[in-house]
Amino acid sequence: MRKASIDFGFKRSGIAISDPNGKIITTVKTVKPSKIVEELKNIESLCEVIFGLPLNLKMRFTRSTTAAVDKAIEVAKLIAPIPVYMVDERFTSTIANAQIRSSNSKKSLVDGLSASIIFQDYMRGIKRHRVSWKLPKISDEIVNLISGCGPFEKIYLVGGGMRGLELKNVAPKYEIFEDDPVCFRLRGLNISETKSNISLHFGVFWDIILYELSDNSICSTLLICDDIHIRDDEIKKLPFELTTIVETKEGPVKVGGRSMKILKVKQL
Repeated sequence: MRKASIDFGFKRSGIAISDPNGKIITTVKTVKPSKIVEELKNIESLCEVIFGLPLNLKMRFTRSTTAAVDKAIEVAKLIAPIPVYMVDERFTSTIANAQIRSSNSKKSLVDGLSASIIFQDYMRGIKRHRVSWKLPKISDEIVNLISGCGPFEKIYLVGGGMRGLELKNVAPKYEIFEDDPVCFRLRGLNISETKSNISLHFGVFWDIILYELSDNSICSTLLICDDIHIRDDEIKKLPFELTTIVETKEGPVKVGGRSMKILKVKQL
């Protein structure tokens, strides 16, 4: 089964296509962005597509990041059920340009070569993000559970825990720290026109979160995260009178197949 990797560009995009075993690149080409889906549908036995994610060196979104994520979302929808992934490509163009200079090859090959490097990074197991075209739904059971712990004036959503909760009427204000570029973009598209009381940040910045939570007078705040973002020893750093819900693989509270711990940090 073949894999294809894509280095998205505004004027042209590089596509690298693997052999039937999905192990090595055998074909490299450049196409117009509008022709990406057409090219992918012409690949026999295509099983996976990998887009490069062009974050800047400070892990921030740029115009190129937004365009690449939007194209990946579009492609994922049009070629489903073939999975589409995104991987960090911050240094691929630099590496590709260096390889071209050293080999005296044509500059026009840089896009295709960048796509090949994206494929290599993917095969090495670099962190990847599965691309979807809609936010996951959250069950009414979970919404009712969280509402029953409140009421809350403000909710901090960290990472993947409870995605979609901000679309429910659980609290008047949200601070969302999202670490998946696809869900970050989907959330922005879903909330930008309807939820002005939501602040959306890419990446998880615990120093910012803990600083904002340092005001112990805020007793109606809820922190929600998953267990990869918080450990038991980190709970000791949290301010008093804070309710925390941690989604875990196993936990004392089970709702709709999801397990979680509900912690209420109180002053002794």
